[in-house]
Amino acid sequence: MASGRKPLIQGAADGPLLGETIAVKDLFEVAGFALGAGVPEYLRRAAPAATTAPAVRALLDAGASVRGIARTDEFAYSLAGVNEHYGTPPNPRVPGGLPGGSSSGPAAAVALGHASIGLATDTAGSIRVPASYQGLWGLRSTHDGVSRDGLLALAPSFDTVGWLTRTPELLRLVAETCLASGAQVAAPTEYAVAVSLVFGADEGVQASFVDTLDRLQSVGVLPEPHIVDVGDLTALSAAFRMVQAAEAWREHGGWVSDNPGALGVDVARRFAWARQVGEYEEADARGRLEEARDRLNVVLDGRILLLPSTSSAAPNRDAGTRAVDAARTATVSMTCLAAIGGYPAVSAPMLTVGGRPVGLGLVGPRFSDAAIVAAAADLSAAV
Repeated sequence: MASGRKPLIQGAADGPLLGETIAVKDLFEVAGFALGAGVPEYLRRAAPAATTAPAVRALLDAGASVRGIARTDEFAYSLAGVNEHYGTPPNPRVPGGLPGGSSSGPAAAVALGHASIGLATDTAGSIRVPASYQGLWGLRSTHDGVSRDGLLALAPSFDTVGWLTRTPELLRLVAETCLASGAQVAAPTEYAVAVSLVFGADEGVQASFVDTLDRLQSVGVLPEPHIVDVGDLTALSAAFRMVQAAEAWREHGGWVSDNPGALGVDVARRFAWARQVGEYEEADARGRLEEARDRLNVVLDGRILLLPSTSSAAPNRDAGTRAVDAARTATVSMTCLAAIGGYPAVSAPMLTVGGRPVGLGLVGPRFSDAAIVAAAADLSAAV
């Protein structure tokens, strides 16, 4: 990330975010700077942007200043935080651990104190995963709750804007500032837990999750959660990944085909699979997601869903491809529910496994973004 005493772009002289600094994920247009999407060849061919994305402009207008442009996984098509071209950003909370992606750069910048706000995106968990791995607060906003103009897409049906911070107070302030206040709704007072989501995590995460909920109930801040059935997670995850892949290929397949060798091995492999998704397979997967969305709207009506933000704590950098892929697959089966429903989702740093942070996830009704951050902050304060 670009750094230095002077900001890259100075924010407004007044506003609710005056004095805050921003690390902008390298997917947003910033006037005068070329967008690189984590791919050197893409950056080399890109012209400087003529305008600034509304999501960036909203923070600037509120008084925050851009400190720098932060790294991302290639085209944001990963959750590990590894970039074969630029290297892997650090994880200050877990030395030797993966930072989580694809918003690895903004997350690391915030965790290191180089910026107070990470402006990022979340398609399949790209804010929630690095927040969980690095002990940060992260919010995936309601789908279409924040303008995606000037944002390089991956899978538009699921892409959302969001933020990473070190405190819930700042995260809530950012959400209240950047989201349309007229559309925001109050958070429900009832909670839900899906057993399948808990069992989808490692045993250590399961134990920390159950222990945390027990403590929250014992101090009287968490009512007895409803036990709900969110459906077959394996089938839902497969359908989600199918549609995500089809959209990713439509967005970037032409460029990938015209630039062989421009991508790292893992992301190239992902795009190669995406290329094989046929029209019938995509249509079938979309139909299954529509059914799942309708079911989730009923199951979660009037409730906040509680779950671990990730299936594990941050894997080690040297864990190997198989272990990292297994963690990614398990985590996507949990994070995809918010994407399928277009719901806002918070990751709050409230769980611990072997000394490593793991986020407690809260998924709320659409447009309850700021309210579920506040709810998460209340839970966190109680323990």
